[in-house]
Amino acid sequence: MKKQIKLMPRDLAIVDHLAEFDVTTKKVLHKAFYEGRRMKAVDSTIRRLDARGVGFVFGCNQPNSRTQYFQLTPKGAAFLGTKANKQPLAISKLFTLMGRLYFINRPPENRE
Repeated sequence: MKKQIKLMPRDLAIVDHLAEFDVTTKKVLHKAFYEGRRMKAVDSTIRRLDARGVGFVFGCNQPNSRTQYFQLTPKGAAFLGTKANKQPLAISKLFTLMGRLYFINRPPENRE
């Protein structure tokens, strides 16, 4: 019997974040939700939300990089009442989404 996983409010905020931005990275999650905490807290949350836990997110490697990005699964989108993107992301679309993600969540210095 699989252990029941309890989602915390921050977990739900991260799933909402993924629905809004379509993709995210560990760095952005750390900056947005875990300021002042260790990166292991982000790793733990990702484990709880991916296939090892509730199955709401999945990770893919960025092209020519070891860095992972995360997206919602159809199960995660159904939980929120939205539709998941079932098509793989084209590289140009991925770069556009990543640029938007980093600009909004990590604005340049002296800008609002």
